[in-house]
Amino acid sequence: MTDEGEYEEYRNTLNEIVDGGGCVETMAATSDLRGEGSETSRRDLLASDALAGGVAETVDGVLAEVDTEEARAALRADYEDLGDVREAFRETVEPALFDALDAVGIDLALDDFALDPAVCLKTFTESDLEEAMTLLPHVFEGGVVGRIVARTPVDGGIATVHAIPEWDQSYAVLDRDGAETLVLPDGRIVDCAGASEQETGVDCDPERSARTEYVQQVVEVDGEDYVVETTCSMV
Repeated sequence: MTDEGEYEEYRNTLNEIVDGGGCVETMAATSDLRGEGSETSRRDLLASDALAGGVAETVDGVLAEVDTEEARAALRADYEDLGDVREAFRETVEPALFDALDAVGIDLALDDFALDPAVCLKTFTESDLEEAMTLLPHVFEGGVVGRIVARTPVDGGIATVHAIPEWDQSYAVLDRDGAETLVLPDGRIVDCAGASEQETGVDCDPERSARTEYVQQVVEVDGEDYVVETTCSMV
């Protein structure tokens, strides 16, 4: 478990999370830049230009005509601060989801989520934090809404819960023994091994010279798409 001092290093404001924090680098590259004995913090490197490079062409066939500023505006629209984000998560997650998790041997409750630290997507994806929360764009054919994602350790793995307040939707992704499963509040359990990739067309960090884009891994269940992971990839 990450100790309190390391948590403090990762904490961000709502604006820092929405603005991406710099989503070009990988944590492996971060380790190389920090070097042995370096006092450079992770947050310093998440904002560093040292890892930017190359400019890719805009990708065709993206999900929606949404630019980065529209995506950021959508994320900020309903929240004054991170307290509002946490409250929206608690209000959106369905109690039935925890019944469904219990049915697969996971004893978990809403209060088990610390919802801290709140971090940008890249830190959420690449860091070693067992507990964390992030707010990111959920891109679909009609545009973009905010999706709140939080994780916590469970017996044998990690449970990650996704909440989309605007749609009053929640679901979980359970990672145990190297396998991921999607758990829905109605009790449906789906293997994530067949997840497909969606290019969103939304730049993670337009201030960088390298073109980066939110990419969604999606599992389809009865004609409905569930985003089980979002990454920020160079394109």
